[in-house]
Amino acid sequence: MEMNRFIMPCEYELRSTGEVVEVTSFNQVESGRRNDGDWVTYIDNEGKEHIKESLNLELDFKMGDKLAKMLEKPIFKDMPSTRNARVFEITKVLVRRGMLDANEYVAKAIEIVDKIDEYNL
Repeated sequence: MEMNRFIMPCEYELRSTGEVVEVTSFNQVESGRRNDGDWVTYIDNEGKEHIKESLNLELDFKMGDKLAKMLEKPIFKDMPSTRNARVFEITKVLVRRGMLDANEYVAKAIEIVDKIDEYNL
């Protein structure tokens, strides 16, 4: 059964020729293995469309520089660090228990996280 996988058009490099092409769609039956159902649709440097060529996206192509650079950058650069997430979660537990006042909740949570970091947990 053919599973058409939509992807945002991205630049890939043909491993065999080094040509940079724009992959617009592909089907890959099994990751890391060739199959008769594999195909890739792409547009070459001259603007010619290659529709459902019998190629495997993982094995016959490699990521273009633009795509590789885009994947290097964190998508959510403003997301809290693991440490901040730990402090937040521990603070929530302390608040539920009603043990301390607001400033002490955060201070106690930081103390606990520092202790966890000390033991590399």
